[in-house]
Amino acid sequence: MAEGPAAATIAASSYEVDLGNLMTYDPSLHIAAASREELRQECLRKGTDLAQALADALFALPPNEDRDGPIVHLPLPTVRLPREKHVRT
Repeated sequence: MAEGPAAATIAASSYEVDLGNLMTYDPSLHIAAASREELRQECLRKGTDLAQALADALFALPPNEDRDGPIVHLPLPTVRLPREKHVRT
């Protein structure tokens, strides 16, 4: 993953956060569940952890005051997402 202001790694975990795309993922994720219910519970727990890591990274950004209240400017994305259609040239 690219480094810079948009690539924030949460100190207490190995999660990668891309604030430009509002995306968080765990590159070392491996779920080994014996049953469907265990898989569901593990996915919910991991999803909650990832959402919390994204919220923590967003609240760590410096706010700018606006007439409507505090606003944060998201950095450029570090992960290039695939497109369904090609960009016209």
